[in-house]
Amino acid sequence: APGDPAAGNAAAGKEQGATPKRDVIYVDEQGNPVEKPIDPEAVWQEATKAMEAQQYEDALKKLRILYDQPQLKRDRRLEVLYGISDCLWEMYKDKPQAGYDAIVSATSEALNADLRNDRAPDAYARLGSINLRIGNMDEARANMLALLRQYPKSPLVADSMTELGREQLKRKMYEDAAESFKTVLDNYPESGSMEEASMGLGKALVRLGRHKDASFI
Repeated sequence: APGDPAAGNAAAGKEQGATPKRDVIYVDEQGNPVEKPIDPEAVWQEATKAMEAQQYEDALKKLRILYDQPQLKRDRRLEVLYGISDCLWEMYKDKPQAGYDAIVSATSEALNADLRNDRAPDAYARLGSINLRIGNMDEARANMLALLRQYPKSPLVADSMTELGREQLKRKMYEDAAESFKTVLDNYPESGSMEEASMGLGKALVRLGRHKDASFI
C-alpha cells in the first residue's frame, strides 16, 4: 500500500544496499595517480572547429596539447605542426615583430618535418612573408627563391615573388625588384599576380632610367 511503512523501509533498504558509483582513478605504471588520458581525435576536432571559427588562441591551446602526445600518427602530427603555424600567423601577421620568433620556429619545424609534404610551399612562402614584414630582406629573398627552386609549379611562387618585388620597390632596390617581377612575367603568365608584376616591373625600369623597356612593359 502507498502508505505502508514497511514498503518504505524496503525501498530505503534497496537504495542503501545499491553499489555507489565511484570516480575512475587513472594511474601510471608505478601506480601513481595521473590525469585522465585525452582523446586525441576529439581534441583535434575541437581545435579544427576553433580555427574555423577564427578562435585562434583557443585552437592553439588545443593543438599544443596534441603536440605533446607521443602517440600521434605521423600525418596527424604534421597537421598539428602546420595548424600551430597557421594559428600563430593569424594572431601575429599584423604585428610581426611580436610574433616573429614563434612563427619562424613553428613554421620551420613543420617544414623540416617533411619537405615533400603538400604544405611545404606554404611554409616557404610564410617564412618569406614574415621576414619581409620585419625588414629581413636577404632572408625573405632566400626563402622565396627556395620556394621557386623546389616547387616551381606552386601557384604561391608568383604571389611570393610579387610580394618580394613590391617590398624591394618600396625600399628603392630597383634592380632586385625588376628581377623579382620579371621572374613572374617570364614564368607565370597565367598568374593572378601578373598585372601587379607588370606594373611593378614598369616602375622599377623607369627608376633605373630604362624608359624604352618600361614603355614596352
